Amino acid sequence: MDDDSSFARLTPEFLPREDESITVTTAESAREGLAVLKHESIDCVVSDYDMPEQNGIEFLQSVRERYPGLPFVLFTGKGSEEIASEAISAGVTDYLQKHGGKDQFTLLANRIGNAVANQRAQTNYREIFEKATDGIVVHDIETSLVVDANTQFCKMLGYTSTELIGKTIGAISTGEPPYTDERAAELIKTAAAEGPQVFEWRTLSKDGTEVPVEVHLKATSIGGQGRVLAVVRNITERKAREAELRVQRERFDQLVRRVDEYALFVLDPDGTVASWNDGAERLKGYTESEILGQHLSVFYPDDVAAERPDEILARAAEVGNVQDEGWRVRKDGTRFWARVSVTPLYDDDGDVRGFSKVTQDLTERRRHQRELEAQNERLEEFAVAVSHDLRNPLNVAQSRLKMAQTDRQSDDLDDVEWALDRMRVLIDDMLALARQRDHTVSLEPVSLRNIVAGCWRNVETGEARLILDCDRELLADAGRLKQLFENLIRNAVEHSSSDYQTESPAADGGAPLTIRVGCLDGGFSLEDSGFGIPAADRDRVFESGYSTNEAGTGLGLAIVHDVATAHGWEVAVTEGTEGGARFEFRGVERV
Repeated sequence: MDDDSSFARLTPEFLPREDESITVTTAESAREGLAVLKHESIDCVVSDYDMPEQNGIEFLQSVRERYPGLPFVLFTGKGSEEIASEAISAGVTDYLQKHGGKDQFTLLANRIGNAVANQRAQTNYREIFEKATDGIVVHDIETSLVVDANTQFCKMLGYTSTELIGKTIGAISTGEPPYTDERAAELIKTAAAEGPQVFEWRTLSKDGTEVPVEVHLKATSIGGQGRVLAVVRNITERKAREAELRVQRERFDQLVRRVDEYALFVLDPDGTVASWNDGAERLKGYTESEILGQHLSVFYPDDVAAERPDEILARAAEVGNVQDEGWRVRKDGTRFWARVSVTPLYDDDGDVRGFSKVTQDLTERRRHQRELEAQNERLEEFAVAVSHDLRNPLNVAQSRLKMAQTDRQSDDLDDVEWALDRMRVLIDDMLALARQRDHTVSLEPVSLRNIVAGCWRNVETGEARLILDCDRELLADAGRLKQLFENLIRNAVEHSSSDYQTESPAADGGAPLTIRVGCLDGGFSLEDSGFGIPAADRDRVFESGYSTNEAGTGLGLAIVHDVATAHGWEVAVTEGTEGGARFEFRGVERV
């Protein structure tokens, strides 16, 4: 806008020549200029000083009232320090004096381009500045004072930007070293000279509440001036989580250290002991200061291959967890039998950063197991010997009885025959029970239907009938599973017989005994329609020698229990659907 009409005509002609992106709209007075601004999108105002109605400074003031951020270049032939000072005070973007020649248009085009570019950059900066989800503070490099603060930072601490501008960070910090003005100034200058800085800081909100923050400092240029930008993030929740995790970790460390039954280790990737608990110190005989930094091979006897511990660590790193048993040695040279579990520890990238190692002393358990094995061997040898020594005179007695019975019939001889038969059953059951104490099993796929059907043919069942409601393949030891079912079937038949009960369903003309084998979730069941087992006796039925039947040996159900235990199954006795006994087996693995 210019009062010189000839100059106003030349400007639209020469400026686009200097910069083809420039389009010029002219006005010959301040009033016309404001009308143009109201109806058109203008990026920059160029104005003379001498104009009708309002001079250039007054026009600038009018523009600033309506369009505070719009670039304004005062381009006048009347230059003076007084006019320049007034223009700067009024917020002029640039000040340029007219002079003859076309190069003044080149200079003017450059000034317009710079003014518009700076304004757009400032607009983008402000938009990002205010929309940021983190707090942002702009610092003067020399004084470290706050030059600007965005809405998010003000909201974080409860201040207005006016209250913060001109203050130091120390004024809104706890003031306790290192959260001081001196340290803040040092960090700001370091960021400007050496590069970005990241650190934690303790600020104070307006109401005095401490607010922990994480600060990222970075040097930048804003409006052509060097500044340090501080991106500030409230980490109150993170610090609270860290404090809670620290408390939990301390509690866990105390718990682990006080575990006495297990020796717990943390190993470096190469197998060096990094830490251990009190249980490890007690088991190994070393103090913590003596063992830290030692390789775990120090716990292996001399007759164990030197590469053995490294092999275990390599295997654990490969598969995730390794179990091992063997001899280990204490500081004093004594040996103990240990069960060891080694598990890799990973860093955030998934690389192995060490191992956890749990060691349990099984020396006493192993000794006891060896004693039980030897005892069971002696028991079986004794049972076999007794069985052999008793069978011969028993066979003689039964032969002579047969001969006597051919000469005459007598109730007394019948009683003797019954007693001899019971002795033979007792000998067989004792031998079977002795052999059952070996809890090793050879697992293979077996058909439940085929096993039960075979057992039914091997047992004297009389008029009893079998119902098979389950047809599964199980992983079991076929021979021992056969013993289990034969004893269950025999037990059901014997305890429902009129020989052993004062009242019998069959004796009263009722339905014959029914034995039903069914499926369970995770196992199978066998129940009968007999007289059942009293609730008071159910906890004792699996004890050796216990029987509710005076004629029974009390060994059949003990054998059943031993077979189930050898397989790792759980067995329970309860009442059947028809009032008889029901045996349930769970934990059975299917094929």
